[in-house]
Amino acid sequence: MKLENTFCIAVPVDESWPVLLDIERVAPCVPGATITSHDGDKYSGNIKVKVALSP
Repeated sequence: MKLENTFCIAVPVDESWPVLLDIERVAPCVPGATITSHDGDKYSGNIKVKVALSP
């Protein structure tokens, strides 16, 4: 299974990339995502995704 999504933001890469890499800041914005633990730069978490078949 391959899940893919794209989006555009009106911010330069050098400003947006550090924010997108901030796991603790981004995870609450992703529906179904939770961080279960972290140790330094290592994070563990879960994400729930609903998948439906097209008729």
